[in-house]
Amino acid sequence: MSRITHNPRATALIGSALALIICTAWLLDAAAQDRRRPIPEKPRQAVGPANGGTIIGDGFRIKLLRQVLLGFDRVGIIKQLDLEEGRRVQSGVVIARLDDEVARAALNSAKKKASNDVHNRYAAASYAVSKNEREQAVQANKAAGMAVVPLIEIKRLILAEQRSQLQIEQAVHDQAVAVLDSTSPRPRSTPTSSGLPSTALSPGDSSRRANRSDRVIPSSNSSTPRR
Repeated sequence: MSRITHNPRATALIGSALALIICTAWLLDAAAQDRRRPIPEKPRQAVGPANGGTIIGDGFRIKLLRQVLLGFDRVGIIKQLDLEEGRRVQSGVVIARLDDEVARAALNSAKKKASNDVHNRYAAASYAVSKNEREQAVQANKAAGMAVVPLIEIKRLILAEQRSQLQIEQAVHDQAVAVLDSTSPRPRSTPTSSGLPSTALSPGDSSRRANRSDRVIPSSNSSTPRR
């Protein structure tokens, strides 16, 4: 008859091994479930408006009404901008006005230059003196029958006379340009060639005349999404 003896140490080892196997199997199963579980996507923040005034968000897309950014023929600060979103304006209607303080100052300066003939009179007087000096030098040599005034000095006097004559021409030209600047009409804006039906403006831009019946959208509200 055989005897079965109880070994506490062996029993503890077997129990530990079983517990380790069970824990390992549980961890492997949990890892497999994590791999099978889809990773939730973070909600995308709305991006916009970028190209074409489109705002793109999570599951939606909003596009602005078509618009045109006007270009201007000069730099300036808008003094008056009476526009309402969606308002239609007729051709030739002023939709914005520049602060003309700087332009008026420039015009007054041009008028002053146009009426200033100081350079003309100075150039004419300088030419008269140079011509007189050259004639006296030539006459002195003729009277003495010899080169009282050296030839090199004669040439220098001739050059000074020619330079004074050119200064007269330059002064006349400069004054003519100043007259044109003071009397020529101010450049006007040219129509936009894009053909799109809306216009964006904001304070700080230059003035512009509408070319046709355009739909005007102030750019302070131009980022407002429209479906």
